[in-house]
Amino acid sequence: MPLQFSQTMQLFFAHNFPLILFSIFSIISLILAIKNNSRFYILLFVAFFVLAFKFEYSKHLLFKIENDMINSIFPEGARGRKYDFIKTVLEFYLPVIMNFFGWGLLVLNLIFGRKKRDQQN
Repeated sequence: MPLQFSQTMQLFFAHNFPLILFSIFSIISLILAIKNNSRFYILLFVAFFVLAFKFEYSKHLLFKIENDMINSIFPEGARGRKYDFIKTVLEFYLPVIMNFFGWGLLVLNLIFGRKKRDQQN
């Protein structure tokens, strides 16, 4: 039993490591944002939340959206340009936009947020 549990936990952490990491940082930044009432921590929370959502979207939500919604709206024989456009947006552009937004917000916040803090001291 302990061997199965340890293997299960190891596989869980290997499969969900980015999500666990982004969620921990998101919770910490939310707590610091509530405690310090700072825009720096609020933007950190938003950045980590978007990155966590992007991970879940790419891993699990996209497959369900495609199977449940898109395939029921556009049956096999009636697929055309609208189907290709929606599928391209959902599969390619939305994850890329979330990735750039999350990492960009994080980097910009760390660069400009630290600059303002250093000027205040």
